Amino acid sequence: MKHFLILVCTLLCSLCYAQQDSLSYKIISEGDFNFPVFSGKDSLAVQKINQLLQLSELELLKGHEKKSIFEAVAYNNTDMMGRTDIKEDINVNNGKLLSLEFEEATSGGTMYYYSKYYNFNSQNGDIIRLSDLFTPTGYKVFRRLVIRRRMAEFNEKLSKMDSNLRSDLNDIAECYRSDSLEDFSIGDVGLGIYGNNCFSKGGEQKFDEILPDCVFRLAEFRNYLNDYGKCVFSLNKDSIGKYHSGSLPQLYYGTIGKQKICLLLNSSNVDIIDATYTYLKYGIAIKLRGGLNNGQLKLSDDEDDPTESIEAKFSGNAITGTWYNKGKTKSLKVLLKRK
Repeated sequence: MKHFLILVCTLLCSLCYAQQDSLSYKIISEGDFNFPVFSGKDSLAVQKINQLLQLSELELLKGHEKKSIFEAVAYNNTDMMGRTDIKEDINVNNGKLLSLEFEEATSGGTMYYYSKYYNFNSQNGDIIRLSDLFTPTGYKVFRRLVIRRRMAEFNEKLSKMDSNLRSDLNDIAECYRSDSLEDFSIGDVGLGIYGNNCFSKGGEQKFDEILPDCVFRLAEFRNYLNDYGKCVFSLNKDSIGKYHSGSLPQLYYGTIGKQKICLLLNSSNVDIIDATYTYLKYGIAIKLRGGLNNGQLKLSDDEDDPTESIEAKFSGNAITGTWYNKGKTKSLKVLLKRK
């Protein structure tokens, strides 16, 4: 997989404009863990990027660790769970975009290997989803294009495999058909769409030769882009900093009661909303889960017996409502908005 990513990165960046990296970074390393911390001229954009990555991947904000920035997620022998490996790969960092991947391994009785992909607007810190860059109709057309190419390449390679191995791949085709296309990287001249996470428990290592990872040249999808997408691929002269994502995940800042917090809201699928928040005074992640229906957001740490919950109105750019403790004997105002 690593060799393919190097090839994709080379292809995507081969025609990029000559720009210095707008974001400087240092890598924090400890054993098999490597993690970037970014810095740059726009302190808000850098703050948003670092906090989103740290809440998502480390469940701890830098500066609040006792011994190690990896201490909240690292494997421990007590509960036999945690991550055993995080390795970063920064694919694009060109002044407009920051595109990076984490290769990770998690142990919870058995080992799982997977990749996480992040694409940021480096001028305002928003994370970018593919749907942000296309017109609604254009995105549907592009998604069908991805599925057709993936399936054609997958079926061709599958037909050449030993029949004894094909049974191990029964679920892969369905995964590609329903893929939400979260695993991608952006370059100035194209898109890389990756499929390794459809192989459970690191099966992509065993079947590396049939991975239908696809590179799409700009000419193949430029007609489907909206103004944001045209800016990303330098088809207009707009400043990319004026564009903001209309989809999750995104960060929200504000208060619970009088305490300042940062909350990362994400939709893991159509029916489920995941949230990770931290009191900025402490920097330790707290996880909630729930749903969003008709603008009403409901989150809790346990569906059956919650020790805390949030009920709020969600408008896309703001979250306003109430935090409750166990039994709802105490309540605090929740006021959050995007920056």
